[in-house]
Amino acid sequence: MRFNGQQQLSVPIEQARAKLGDAGFLTGSIPDSTPAEGPTPERAGCTVRPGFSFVRGAIDVELRRGAAPENEIHYAVTSKGIGSSAEVAARMTLAASEAGTLVEWSAEVTRLGGLLKLAPTGLMQAAAQKVIGDVWQGIRARLDAH
Repeated sequence: MRFNGQQQLSVPIEQARAKLGDAGFLTGSIPDSTPAEGPTPERAGCTVRPGFSFVRGAIDVELRRGAAPENEIHYAVTSKGIGSSAEVAARMTLAASEAGTLVEWSAEVTRLGGLLKLAPTGLMQAAAQKVIGDVWQGIRARLDAH
């Protein structure tokens, strides 16, 4: 599964790059999450309690930032829960715009494990789209608060 889109942020590109390149900032932007101890800009984790009937209990999520050109940000995202796991490769490309920063993003699910492999693709895509939208709302709210 692959997802992509664009987001317009109201902050200058330097601020967007600093915040989006900070794994701790991103995990703090995930709704219904509890940050793990010791986040760094390169690596951070959190525990999420998703509201999906096909995923029970808590999910531990970890973001690891990878090397990328100056106006790109790459993350490897892993999640593990009771009987489920996933790996996602995420990429953001930033460009200055009149309104602040335009972010072109993509996320590709590279591995599903456990019960997630059994879930219907349509259900997984709808759930992922909702989570992606919620995370971008969280990012915007945190950027506006700073």
